[in-house]
Amino acid sequence: QEYACGVLANLVSNGKNRDAMDLIMRAMSKYTHNERLHLYGCSALANWATTEDSRAHIVEQGGMELVIKAMVTFTREKDIQVYGCIALGNLAVNEYHRVTIACKGG
Repeated sequence: QEYACGVLANLVSNGKNRDAMDLIMRAMSKYTHNERLHLYGCSALANWATTEDSRAHIVEQGGMELVIKAMVTFTREKDIQVYGCIALGNLAVNEYHRVTIACKGG
């Protein structure tokens, strides 16, 4: 699962592959203790959250919460923290998302 997420992370870097992003978010939801999977997931979300449409889809599908949960679960994993911050920063371009991130503890 984790390597598949790594491959999918590369596919979503252009912000156009919604199906791949949905698969990554489902994997993050299902395999909550797989550190590498969450690293790839946070990286993919950070890369994908570059357009308003992508940001809206990520938030609608629970991706914001997945990033925050990964950061809380893997506090000692520096790269998850870095990519999680980038993902949340990209989501926070939208004012409503910024408030939501703060309310959810991000």
